[in-house]
Amino acid sequence: YNHKMSATTIFNLPPSTTPNSLHHAYLLVGDRAAATGAVAALLVDVLKIEIQGNPDVHWLTSENFTIDEARAMKSLHFLKAVGVAGHSFFIVSFDSIGSEAQQALLKVFEDPVAGSHFFVIAPSLRGLLPTLLSRFVVLHLPRIVPDTSRAEKFAKSSPPARLKHIKKIVEDKDKVEALNFLSELETFYVSLLRADNLSVAPALEKIVSARNFLQTRSPSVKMLLENLALVLPSPESKSN
Repeated sequence: YNHKMSATTIFNLPPSTTPNSLHHAYLLVGDRAAATGAVAALLVDVLKIEIQGNPDVHWLTSENFTIDEARAMKSLHFLKAVGVAGHSFFIVSFDSIGSEAQQALLKVFEDPVAGSHFFVIAPSLRGLLPTLLSRFVVLHLPRIVPDTSRAEKFAKSSPPARLKHIKKIVEDKDKVEALNFLSELETFYVSLLRADNLSVAPALEKIVSARNFLQTRSPSVKMLLENLALVLPSPESKSN
């Protein structure tokens, strides 16, 4: 999955794009990991904005986005940006959102504080109010099936070998590539689970937890990936 290509293709923006030429609100419909990667690539590769530890880049992830979370984001968006020429960026992903929360966000997306940009990620348009949708540029992501070859090689390696596999991602502190890798790992372990290898279920929980943590905070890429390298069980053949 080429994030650099996806950032310019999905958002239909030229390489010379600046924050001033962005729309204030985008709705990306599709896979969360792919959408998050595309947004991160837009910020890093196209807009040249540092996303690690940047107080103007806010990552908000929720299974069910509540009215309290909507109000908190509304308050947060009133805070003055400290850099990037007065621009702030909100990457908001959820599986579902209640009608009260949507109502609370209508005014934000209709008349946001100048310099605020929202990237909302949802699995589908189901349940979203037409009045809310009208505030967005809606972008449908193609279905992405990650290549799981490096994930399989990592999973079947010893812990020392696993650490070598992730060395470059860790040294570069590359959050986008870390999310990429976690998506590949998740896809690989899901394929094992579908083949009735139930022993990998705890591994899936650890991978999903690491991915969620990486998307919602400013964590150490090194800490998260090295922990997975040490604790993930090697996939075993299904016992008869």
